Parts: sequence; C-alpha cells; structure tokens
Amino acid sequence: KKHADVFYIIVKKLYETGEITNAYSLIKGRDLTNNSNYSFYKMIEYNFLLSTHQLSQVCNLKNENLENIKIKNNFLIKIDIFCLLLEEKFLEADLQFSLLNEIEENIDKNFNNLYFSLIDNYDSSNELIDFKNLNKDLIFLYSSMMKIGEIPINEDFYKIDQNNLAISLILNNKADIETRLKAANISYLSNKISIDSLSALYQSVDFNSNQLSNPKQTIEELGEKKEMIIAFYYQLSNIQI
Repeated sequence: KKHADVFYIIVKKLYETGEITNAYSLIKGRDLTNNSNYSFYKMIEYNFLLSTHQLSQVCNLKNENLENIKIKNNFLIKIDIFCLLLEEKFLEADLQFSLLNEIEENIDKNFNNLYFSLIDNYDSSNELIDFKNLNKDLIFLYSSMMKIGEIPINEDFYKIDQNNLAISLILNNKADIETRLKAANISYLSNKISIDSLSALYQSVDFNSNQLSNPKQTIEELGEKKEMIIAFYYQLSNIQI
C-alpha cells in the first residue's frame, strides 16, 4: 500500500507537470488492475495515445472490458462517441451524444462544438474553444477531434500544454504554418520528432517561384519570422543543390 501511494504521487506529479510520456512509461507494462487509482492510470494511457495521435489504439483500448473504470467528465463516453465517428457509425454516435447531454450536469460546450463541427463541417466563423471553461484532462481528445475535422489548432490552444500538444499541432494541416514550425523546431530539439519529419514540414511551406528567385527581398519581407526564414533557406538550398 505504501509503495502504491508513492507510485501514484510520482505518476500524478509527472502528469500534472506535462511529462505525460514519462508518466505513461511508468504505468505501461504494469498490472495495475487492482490498484485503487486504476481509473487515473487509464486516463493517462488514453491521453498519451491521443497526444501522439494513435487513434486506432485509443479505440481498441475503448473496446476492452473497462466496466470498473470511472473517469470524471464522462471521459469514456466522449471517447466512445469520437471512436464511433471515426468508424462512421453516425447514428450510434448521435444516440450516445444525446444520452450524454441528458446525463451531464455541466454541459461540455467544447466537446459539443467540436462534435457538431465534425458532423456538419467546420465553420471558421465560430469560436470553438471556450478557454475559460477548459478542462485540461480533455485537451488531448479535443486536439484529436480538431485534427480529424481539419479544424486549425491556434497558438492559444497549443500554449495550454506546448510539450504534449506539439504533435497534434504539427499534424494539423489547417493550423497556421508558422505556429506549426515553432512546434516542430521545439519537438526536434527535444527528440520528439526526427530530422526527416522536420525537413518535410520545411518543404511543405508554400513559397512561390518569385520568392525563391529573389531571396534577399523575400528575407526582408519575412522580417522577424525566423521559423519561416529557416524553411525558406532550406528550400532555397535544396534548389541550389
């Protein structure tokens, strides 16, 4: 019991300080089924898989026998609805969504907005995320829904947890390219992505032929946008080679 309590304190501290990968590494491979904090450890497992966009593993985990798991904010129901959408089981998802809103005491407007955006297509005129009422335990689910729905992750959302939302931002093709480059550079320096992934993102920046033909002028126009300048030099050097 004493060891279990110490273990929980360590994992909880890692999770709360943004070290979700290390928290997951500690719990992975251990049989914690009979542990009193089993539900908490399962939430970390879900959020790690969501943060690294391993959605098939998320949905496989959801299909396990998890009757004894109780995670607040109706976390598992929301995961189930998301997986049903991924599987294109829209009628089942709609039924679950309706039931969720009947039983939830405090309606999760963020989840509801993202759900409707996935069903009806994203409308850029709507403000999807209510930062005042944002539950940090759900941000990885939100970011995955935004990736699937091609809803751009903005810098305000990314700053909630820069360490763990970086992959979601980098993979989000609708997000601002400069913000994606910032996240990619930080992720490369912390060994979260490879040099090949970073160079692929550099190559994806849309510089036209006129910009590449007039490098001095382009650099001046980019001004203080150092990430864009790095990407420009990368493309320019490849052309010259």
